[in-house]
Amino acid sequence: MKREFVDDLCCPRCHSDFSLQIDEQRNEEIIRGHLVCEACHAKYPIINSIPRIVPNQLLYVEEKTSDSFGCAWKHYGRQLSNNLNAEFLSLVRPWKESDFKDKVVLDVGCGAGRLSRLVASYGAKYVVSVDLSGAVGEALELSRDYSNIHFLQASLLDVMVLQRNGNSWKLTGRKQ
Repeated sequence: MKREFVDDLCCPRCHSDFSLQIDEQRNEEIIRGHLVCEACHAKYPIINSIPRIVPNQLLYVEEKTSDSFGCAWKHYGRQLSNNLNAEFLSLVRPWKESDFKDKVVLDVGCGAGRLSRLVASYGAKYVVSVDLSGAVGEALELSRDYSNIHFLQASLLDVMVLQRNGNSWKLTGRKQ
């Protein structure tokens, strides 16, 4: 995790900013540490370069979906379809590759990060890749060549995007 990614996150409990506690860092990459809410003091670990903002108790459907997809992404995550580019562009039509240039992209349910890597290769300013399953670790490993992808382990049901002043934003969760 890069230090600047902290500015894009806020506490899922109270929507306040995080401070960063670093336990291990290599170059610019934060390997281990914690995000600590400046208001309510909730603490979320950073493990293997990924902030883990995961609820203590998952809904049954979240747990089963995470387990199922997590296993699939870990097993098949390295396989890329030869037609992935064409398939993706057909799904987001009328957008084309050049429309992603210098944009911030949110990939929720990123799995093994295939689409995150594809959009990053289109020249996105940066991509935020979110997945509830442990496959987000596999996605990070497969995406080491892309400095413009940030990873977050969190639930889709807890991730919201807050707009402020029309151009700055934060990732947060529903209040608990």
